Amino acid sequence: MYLCYINKLGPNFRGELIYEFIFTNDIDNVNGDDWDRLPASGYPDLPHSDFMSDVMLLKTNNLDLELAKNNDFFTYNDCKDGIIAMAWEESYVTDRMIFKFGDDLERVKDKLYSKDYFLEKIN
Repeated sequence: MYLCYINKLGPNFRGELIYEFIFTNDIDNVNGDDWDRLPASGYPDLPHSDFMSDVMLLKTNNLDLELAKNNDFFTYNDCKDGIIAMAWEESYVTDRMIFKFGDDLERVKDKLYSKDYFLEKIN
């Protein structure tokens, strides 16, 4: 499975930031509404449901991710084409996490695990 979309759901009642990590088995054809909108500016929607293979949650108190879907300069398809990352850690640390479109599930888990974060399966 390959990462194709990260969606910030917002803080829950505990103040935890919640993200959906959406994976697909069809990384070459996955698409969603407004993925070609320039700039993305929050408009790109989730991938079409027939492309979603798995959805996992990340809950954190201190990890704020900047998302390509909210970018004011590029389209979401630019992230699909590898021009920009799909998501990146906002803090400027030397081991900054970067998630790319098409990262496989194990790679995503390893990146998160290296900083003591874990995905929860929700399916």
